[in-house]
Amino acid sequence: MNCDWIAPIYAFGERVCFLGALEKRREEYLLRLRYARRAIVFGDGDGRFTAALLRSNKAVKVAYVDKSKGMMEQAWKRISRLGREALQRVEFCCSDALDCFPGEPCFDLVVTHFFLDCLSDQEVMDFTRNISQGAAPGALWIVSEFRRAEDGWARIWTGVIIRGLYGLFRLTTGLRITEVPDYSRIFRLNGFVRTARRTALQGLLVSELWEMRGKQDFEEGNTHTEDEYGADSNAETRRTGGQIESHHSSRDRTTETLISVKSETTRSAPASSRQSFL
Repeated sequence: MNCDWIAPIYAFGERVCFLGALEKRREEYLLRLRYARRAIVFGDGDGRFTAALLRSNKAVKVAYVDKSKGMMEQAWKRISRLGREALQRVEFCCSDALDCFPGEPCFDLVVTHFFLDCLSDQEVMDFTRNISQGAAPGALWIVSEFRRAEDGWARIWTGVIIRGLYGLFRLTTGLRITEVPDYSRIFRLNGFVRTARRTALQGLLVSELWEMRGKQDFEEGNTHTEDEYGADSNAETRRTGGQIESHHSSRDRTTETLISVKSETTRSAPASSRQSFL
């Protein structure tokens, strides 16, 4: 999959096709992320969510990971417009997400907006296993995706839209995946629990908030889901004041780069933005 040539026009094309619907999905839970301090964002393309996160949270540091150099260039330009202080809080990593290996558990926020639909089920499994090793206890994972509606005519037309989008991306980027993976099952197998979920466009778009509880807690049944709190609950807000903040003191002493990649990948950005994560 190569998104380099569509990078300059991607945002325009998205707005033409979906107006602001995808942007709203990306930012659905943005205000709930104010306690995040170490975020890793995969496949953010031109950096719209990363820029929004930096604007809304003045303390967060972000590892931006995208395999497209063209998209990363667009992201760097967008974030540089926020000023030097914001740019210094971002580490740009041009790499396949499957080649990233977070070190010790230190990330309290993982972000994948319209990214998992580019992976197969097996790739999502491998990716989630990597993330579960780098996610701190209580870490949040925010996901936005396309999905087929569950019932009636909506299921038919959303399926048509999704097949059309896969066909378009096959032509423009070489994407070989043809269906959205069952990431919810894979997340649960790796110790994540969904705490909030909202849909739009009659079920075509979904935004979800997941929490890292750990496999042991999940196996023992020590979990709470959006079924208990309600899909639009503030359950994660009730715990962030204590649980997530309690991790910050130890993580803030970490000064090394927070992600590593295979030797053949490139951890770089435009020359003026190359830097360590801290």
